[in-house]
Formats: sequence, C-alpha cells, structure tokens
Amino acid sequence: MAGLDSLRSASAALAGNVNGTRIVKVFGYSHKTKDELLELYECTVSDDPQQLRELASFFESCATAIEKSGKDWNHEHFLSSQEGINKTGPSIVVFNSDAE
Repeated sequence: MAGLDSLRSASAALAGNVNGTRIVKVFGYSHKTKDELLELYECTVSDDPQQLRELASFFESCATAIEKSGKDWNHEHFLSSQEGINKTGPSIVVFNSDAE
C-alpha cells in the first residue's frame, strides 16, 4: 500500500514531543488530493452514538494490540458493523508510530 509507506515516512519524520508531551499525529487524504498524504491540524468526526462507540472500541482494541505486540504491530483498518458504511464512508486506519 503506497499510502502506508507515505504514512510511515511522515510519521517517522514528524514523531516527537511538544513540551515533553507526545502528540497525536493525524494524517489524511482529501477527495481532491487522494495521492497526497496531508498532516491534518484538526480532524472532526461526526456520527451517531452507536458508530462513535464502535470507533472508540476500535481505538481501544488497537491500543491493547500495540501494548501486547509493540513494534511488531503495524496498522489496522476500522470496519463498521453498520451495513454499507465500509464502502461509502472514509477509511479510518490506526498506525503504530513505533512500528518497524
């Protein structure tokens, strides 16, 4: 996946701390620039409570997997239980910034 290589490069180049605090990096593509990975300043998630809980559970699951597997855990794609959303909605991917 070419996007994953871009993400790996961007994450490595931008990884770091701000005033001693590790900051979350948010990357994405727009509909107009699907081939250009952008570091986002802000990310807004808009959905119903069920979907937001599913997303929160996905993040928790990824965090647990990273704790268990460390640098061996690379990335995971969010798959919704709501029919059709995986084909029409945005792709949400969690990437381990420490992955090798």
